[in-house]
Amino acid sequence: MIYFVRHGETDYNLNSIIQGQLDIPLNATGLKQAEELATKLKDYQIDKIISSPLVRASKTAELINKYHNVSLSYDDRLKEYYAGSKQGCKFESFDSKSKSSLIEVMYNPEKYGAEGCVAFYNRSVEFFKEIENAKENILLVAHGGIYRNLYRYIHNITDWKGEVPMIKNCEVATLDKPI
Repeated sequence: MIYFVRHGETDYNLNSIIQGQLDIPLNATGLKQAEELATKLKDYQIDKIISSPLVRASKTAELINKYHNVSLSYDDRLKEYYAGSKQGCKFESFDSKSKSSLIEVMYNPEKYGAEGCVAFYNRSVEFFKEIENAKENILLVAHGGIYRNLYRYIHNITDWKGEVPMIKNCEVATLDKPI
């Protein structure tokens, strides 16, 4: 079984600011969310935890691991999407008021010095393919964009503009292929 956890809340989440790969720490709410999630997961059989190295994810992973004391490793491929010059900007700074306007950056990465959507998807999936058939229970702690990429891969969604579910801060999902 592969579990996925999105990191706890940050002030950037709270204020609708694009974090991307900026290393923003958990706020007080995020720390509380991570502590509560750690308690909720304490009876789960988890054999290994792999986290994004960004502090908002790594701190969430460390708090969860206090009840498991298992191998905790970090993988750069689990970092959030690199949004270039739009990192640190409010979502309203786009022409569109929708958070999905981040797609503008993903489709025009050269305009913003950002990572392209295909490159972001490929690095997420490259990582996942290495663990998807694992016989152990693995907990991934990462970011909303990573979750959405893995969801697309697992459910074979090829329409980049198609809606995929978003995972909330400190929400848990399982990453299983449909039968």
